[in-house]
Amino acid sequence: MNFVRGRVLGREFILPFTAVYHLNLRCNSQCSWCSREEDMRLHHSGGVDITKVETILRAVRRLTPSLYIAGGEPTLEANVSEVLKLARNLGFWPIVLNTNGTLLDRRPEVVQLADRIIVSLHADTPAKQAAILRVNPALGQKVFDNLLWAARTTGRVAVNCVLTQDNIEDAHGVLAFCLAHNIPFAVVPAVVGYQPAIATASPDRIEAYRQFVGKVMEAKSQWPRAVVGTMSYLQKVQSLDGFDCRPSGIITISPEGKIVNPCSFKYREVPQTIGVANGHESIEVQLRRQLDFSATHTKCPGGNCLKMCYVGPAMALETPAQSIREFLS
Repeated sequence: MNFVRGRVLGREFILPFTAVYHLNLRCNSQCSWCSREEDMRLHHSGGVDITKVETILRAVRRLTPSLYIAGGEPTLEANVSEVLKLARNLGFWPIVLNTNGTLLDRRPEVVQLADRIIVSLHADTPAKQAAILRVNPALGQKVFDNLLWAARTTGRVAVNCVLTQDNIEDAHGVLAFCLAHNIPFAVVPAVVGYQPAIATASPDRIEAYRQFVGKVMEAKSQWPRAVVGTMSYLQKVQSLDGFDCRPSGIITISPEGKIVNPCSFKYREVPQTIGVANGHESIEVQLRRQLDFSATHTKCPGGNCLKMCYVGPAMALETPAQSIREFLS
């Protein structure tokens, strides 16, 4: 249905294929490019009790089976394992949890309960990783230790490396580390102000960036499962070209169950909160009330958020046959 709406009919809005539930809005690190920095500064909220979470997830499950649990830092919450068990019992698949990896040793059960653990790793040494996260150097080492432990325990872990002009050389080491330990590697440019931060760098840094992404593409060609994302996604990331973004393909839910505007930059006339996942009214009904599903697709007015969660689906609509082939390879 989304393919027909997006590719055949050229509609702006599609129904969500995955849900991002922010289990909390607090974190034990301070990455400079964090996409939730303002939310955490304004709200800095912990998670909610498991009964409330169940109400939220039941409402979400009626819309989509795919669940991405994020923060803040979700492993700060004592009930994170309960949330993962609940999601499993409700029939979500896949269940993905995003973490900075510093606390996985304190929540060892999460690597068994999630289908995929995404660990943020942006440097090739513990000291440099700690500097990027702005945490104690011991936590930088903890990230590497926990990552290797999770990889040995279940093999369900993957690395997400955010690229800026300052860590391109380190990213080579992160890629090599992942290849050596059979950990899938994902790369995404840091996005600041709805644009890739690297786009404003000097020509030599942009060239270094493109050469690194080219190296990632070579690894993808040689070992398809070693690199997360399709080749068409990587091509966009390398070229920094724009794409036909449809933000409504991802539904974002706040810790307390508020349904967030899919993109306040592109949909400035839409309220910041467009509904609530409380089980009283279906999420789809609320989305259709706030978003004009008959509207024709339009280009983003000046944004280019080259994030995998946006570019990947856009490329799947644009090149479906290639995406299917890569998924099955």
